[in-house]
Parts: sequence; structure tokens; C-alpha cells
Amino acid sequence: SIQDTRPHVCLYFLPPTGHGLRDLDVKVLQSLHKKVNIIPVLAKADSFTAPELREYKRKVSEDFANFDIEVFSEVLSVIGATKSQDQEYGELKRMYSWGEIDIENPDYCDFSKLRSLLLHERTLDLIERTHRELYHNFRATTLTNINYAQVL
Repeated sequence: SIQDTRPHVCLYFLPPTGHGLRDLDVKVLQSLHKKVNIIPVLAKADSFTAPELREYKRKVSEDFANFDIEVFSEVLSVIGATKSQDQEYGELKRMYSWGEIDIENPDYCDFSKLRSLLLHERTLDLIERTHRELYHNFRATTLTNINYAQVL
């Protein structure tokens, strides 16, 4: 059997600037979005208040529309875990000097949603879109741009 070695998803981590997409992000995403499924992820979501996080997600989504960048899912926000608090149940926590944050709590972190999207709900959608749309378009563009006079 032939193994499919194509990338089916790119998790594009956005820094917690709060100002929307940077010029570099726009250029990279414009070059990637026709080649791979992009899931935008806001890193360090714990550095925002709830209203700031909603506003940042809105700005980033607006930038995607303004720059004609296609993304596979809505913007997700994550908080990195520092350790697993309970080995039996695998609860992931971010530890601070003042307390802890459960990174699987959907009230302030989309980690569970991201994990579910990648591993359960939309896995086949990612693979199918890669095959039927992204690879097909890439192949058609590549074949169209071949200079057959140089090949022969």
C-alpha cells in the first residue's frame, strides 16, 4: 500500500499581540493556505482577559477575510500545560505561583476543542480536503506551469 505523506494540517500559532495579523503572518498564510489546511491557534491565551481574547479572535478572523486567507476552522486559543496533575485521569494544568488553570476548561481555553477537531471530529475532512481540493489544485497549477519545450 502507498503511504500518504502529504501534510493534512498546519497549526499556525499566532503570538499574543492583540493587534490582529502581522505582515509576516499575512505573507506566510497567503503562501500556505492553498497548499495545506490551516488551523489558526492563538498562543498564550492566559495573557488575555476574556473580552480581550474575544476581540483578538474577532480581529484575526476579520484579517483572514480582508486578506482572502482560507482557514479550516475558527480561531482557537490555547494555554500550554506545565504538567499533568492527575496521572490516572490525565488532567492537564498550567501551574502559577498564585494557583492553577485547567487547560481543558472550555470557558477560557480551546485545547479540548482543538484535540477533538484533530483527532476525532474532522480528521477525515482534513484528509479529504487535502486530497480532493488542495492537492488537485496544486497538481493542476504545477502541470499548467511546466515548460514542455525545456523538458523535451
